[in-house]
Amino acid sequence: MEYGQEDYQRYYYLWHLVALGVLNVEIPVIANECPKILGTIWEDDSFVGGRTDVTVGLIDMGVAHHHPNLEPKTGDLNAPEHRVVWEHALDLASHRYGAKYGPMNARHLEERAQHLTQIDDTIVATTPGESEILQRLKTGCGVKRYVEVYNQSYATHGTACAGLVCGTSFSDDQFGNEGNIITYYGVDPFSRVIPITTSISPDPEQLIAAFLYAHSLGVDVILAPRDAADPDFMPGYGNLDQNEKTRLDNSDEVNIAWDLLGKVIRAVSMDIPVVCAAGNDGRSDLIYPASLAKEAGNGVIAVGAVSHSAYRSGYSNYGDGLTVVAPSDDGEVYNRHQVRLDMQAVDINDFWVDGVHDCPEIPAIDFSAERLLTLDVPGLHGYASGSRRGPPTNRADAADDPAGLYTGFGGTSGAAAIVAGIVTLMKRQNGAGPLLGPEVKGRFTVGAPNINVAHWYWLKAGRTELTVDAVNGLPQPSETDLFGEGGLVNVPNLLGIPWP
Repeated sequence: MEYGQEDYQRYYYLWHLVALGVLNVEIPVIANECPKILGTIWEDDSFVGGRTDVTVGLIDMGVAHHHPNLEPKTGDLNAPEHRVVWEHALDLASHRYGAKYGPMNARHLEERAQHLTQIDDTIVATTPGESEILQRLKTGCGVKRYVEVYNQSYATHGTACAGLVCGTSFSDDQFGNEGNIITYYGVDPFSRVIPITTSISPDPEQLIAAFLYAHSLGVDVILAPRDAADPDFMPGYGNLDQNEKTRLDNSDEVNIAWDLLGKVIRAVSMDIPVVCAAGNDGRSDLIYPASLAKEAGNGVIAVGAVSHSAYRSGYSNYGDGLTVVAPSDDGEVYNRHQVRLDMQAVDINDFWVDGVHDCPEIPAIDFSAERLLTLDVPGLHGYASGSRRGPPTNRADAADDPAGLYTGFGGTSGAAAIVAGIVTLMKRQNGAGPLLGPEVKGRFTVGAPNINVAHWYWLKAGRTELTVDAVNGLPQPSETDLFGEGGLVNVPNLLGIPWP
């Protein structure tokens, strides 16, 4: 084997939809060739007469404008076929009480506007300090801004998550030739996302506003694919000495806000399922707020990740509270408990020497170079920069730079976005009913954890189940620890749809 050559195997770019049972395909003669699609889950008769207005409240760092796999050619931001509901999008990162945006030709000055007056401040029992926070959010004045180009410098992560949820292809686009928009689908291309933009390290009041705003809109699922830095939930916080703790903002006012956020998330999840990423630290505990999933009776759903090779993704957090896992990319592991390395990465030659690092007593696990393909911010601010010098002003501008439209993605964020799309499928089925948060969570966790991957045709002969690994030592974690109470999501089984 030649190391460090970047000579990776080809793979089907929508493999994760096959892994979930969203796509039914004809097994190709050569495993890494594109398979023939025989059917899609969303074409099932059980969706006929079902809901057409299902939305995802995406609490992240924004979503890009004008992506041709989210926006139709009409350019109408409020068109029902648009996969992003810009009418309700709210930016809490640049203004504590929220900002909304309109076209430059409407006005040239910011105007004050109260965007949070409809939030329900009775959803939780509050202390006087907590009540003060809620009243301040409800009565605070945000702004309406009129801009020529929407700022999408930080929207990469949110755009990637939106693509995995509801990316789609429009029939009047040209496909099939190099240099064109590709045929792409999220888990549920008939759902829509509402971007609720927060900063990369949001304070608790920002998150309180985000969750209550999503609740006020009556979204069908909330996707929170990031962590919240509540000190009480930080791993090892209890072991810090007083000097170390003073480096954190743990004033009484901030602690009151963190406590209120926990109450809000729990309360909101009783009405709306809250899908959270489990974390990418490879630890045996979950990040916050995913860790709230271990509490009985709420609707918080914690999502871990599994790789293309049917192992727990090398970085994926696991343990108490993990609800389910979904496909994503992999992470390298190099410790006394396992060796899982990307032998084709350029930097492997910097430290790996055959015969020197080989330790037969340490298990070796194949690293999976396969990632999730999803949508990227058009132009220069995406994960994969295109050739444009600035952000596009319309869909045609974005479509003219296809190299900047797609990216590899992963993490438990990617897995959580996939599960949020699955929740919208559940909600869209005819006769599904309201499906409150705890009920949705309960449907994911019926029975023993699902570890069946017999339909993953690309696996080595004989591999039919997810395989446990001991990333942090012995005793080896159980299947429930690694893959959650529900295991790998099987969409046809979850929706009660017979599938080949």
